[in-house]
Amino acid sequence: MKNKKTGEIKNFAFADYMKNLSSISEDWETIEQIKTEPLIKETKISHFEITDFSNNDKTDLFLDDPKPRLMVPIYKPLYEAIPGVRVVNDSIFVYDTISVPTFKDSFNIVKSLKEVLKRDETYYDIIWDKDFINILKDVIKPLKDAAAKDKVPMTVVVSGIDAAKAQLLAIESGLDAEYLTTDEKLLKTIMRSNPGIVLWKNGILVQKWHYKKLPTWEQIKNDFLK
Repeated sequence: MKNKKTGEIKNFAFADYMKNLSSISEDWETIEQIKTEPLIKETKISHFEITDFSNNDKTDLFLDDPKPRLMVPIYKPLYEAIPGVRVVNDSIFVYDTISVPTFKDSFNIVKSLKEVLKRDETYYDIIWDKDFINILKDVIKPLKDAAAKDKVPMTVVVSGIDAAKAQLLAIESGLDAEYLTTDEKLLKTIMRSNPGIVLWKNGILVQKWHYKKLPTWEQIKNDFLK
């Protein structure tokens, strides 16, 4: 840093700078920041972040929960968005201020409809891939239902869609699990099966399965949760 009055150049450690921030910043100005390597180097787990569709962090469901949990990673939900146009009505309202005769300086605000305007609106019909839906419906959902009897929850983690499409996916597939979202790259790092099944427990990825090689819940429970 450089002293504003004398021109002196001096190095400040970050901890000292933050500890004496007000006094240092009053007399000194930053001319260069020297960054050192962190003591703990960044790893892939540093980018492990899963949220709900309101961006609330849900990562600890997998990394800080001692109980088992099934994850269904879907890095590419398979669907087609078919555009269409429909006519919608826009209602225009006006507000009038009307005095109240019995009370001095008193007014009521009255809302009334002025006109209704019609306009074209573009919308999209979501057509889900049948094979993709059948995997969720016929392979993943039976596992979810069986695990639920042992109070082991299932969470679907999907990338590339919003909350509305996630809700449509749940309805179409019948897979009424919790739906969260994350980056496509993270899900591909976990596994390439789309979808797949991952068993987590106490912050550890215990095992993962391609949907074509998925064992029964009883097999999973006997092999990994005894």
